[in-house]
Amino acid sequence: IEQARKLLSQEDKRFEDVIANAEYHRQIAEKEREFAQAQAADRDPLTGLYNRNRFNAEMEADHHDNPPIGVAYFDLNGLKEVNDLLGHQQGDELLRRAAAHIKQTFAGKAYRIGGDEFAIIDHEADEQVFAAAVADVCARMEQDGIYCAAGFCWRDANCNIEEQLNEADRMMYTAKKRFYQERGMAYFRGRTSHGDDAVQ
Repeated sequence: IEQARKLLSQEDKRFEDVIANAEYHRQIAEKEREFAQAQAADRDPLTGLYNRNRFNAEMEADHHDNPPIGVAYFDLNGLKEVNDLLGHQQGDELLRRAAAHIKQTFAGKAYRIGGDEFAIIDHEADEQVFAAAVADVCARMEQDGIYCAAGFCWRDANCNIEEQLNEADRMMYTAKKRFYQERGMAYFRGRTSHGDDAVQ
């Protein structure tokens, strides 16, 4: 009888270990699901960059005591024409490629804030490095057959993301206007009518 009790006790212990192990893995899986949901809530599903929700939260934060701040604005040229002439699948591919170039330079600092609009908020780079990084993204996009208009604003005092974004936005629209004046919409129609994979 005593031996039987010992065997039952051992079986009970093994059963408890199995239950505890299963509960541990259940908790781990639950935490992974919660993390994935949190990630999805602030990530753009097409590009993997932060989304507008995350950007709005960043805009609402108080950054006055956290200089420097570099803010940049990228807007792709010709996305509508690509969607109209080649289809939205090609347009989505253009967005993914553009986002990859942005992410390469500004990982963890980039946001997709509109259909063809991307923003950067950088608290680390100095002005020269930040300006060079923005120019580098534009150059790599152009080498990849993607044209964008960009603007930026860097401050190490009186930082205000909204003001800086507006300044970067004005610079971007100036660049965009100049691009279309020089090349015109016929440029896009000519490129896409030949079925080019690279969208410019």
